[in-house]
Amino acid sequence: MKYKCKTKGCEQEGKVIEIFHTTSVFRNGKITTLEQVCKKCGQMMEDCTEKKEGDIEVYFGRFNSMSLKEKRRVLKQRSTDHFNKKIKEKKEYMDRKVYGTEN
Repeated sequence: MKYKCKTKGCEQEGKVIEIFHTTSVFRNGKITTLEQVCKKCGQMMEDCTEKKEGDIEVYFGRFNSMSLKEKRRVLKQRSTDHFNKKIKEKKEYMDRKVYGTEN
């Protein structure tokens, strides 16, 4: 995560600080990180992490709130993707070997 202090007169004002290991806490109805506080002035820093197209967003409880039809569609898509990535080549090889078309 990257943070930037926006406090006027702070030594670290405008400097981007990159933090690799963060600890998140739930305060005042929001999830914040303990490292989000500037060590020089004690004020909250702004999150300036760049979001890329296609970043994964977490939706807690989204699957449970889907209809049965939507759940089936999602699970079928996951299964198909897994088959195409991991199993398809091995299955085709074994089929060729069993039916004698493998050299």
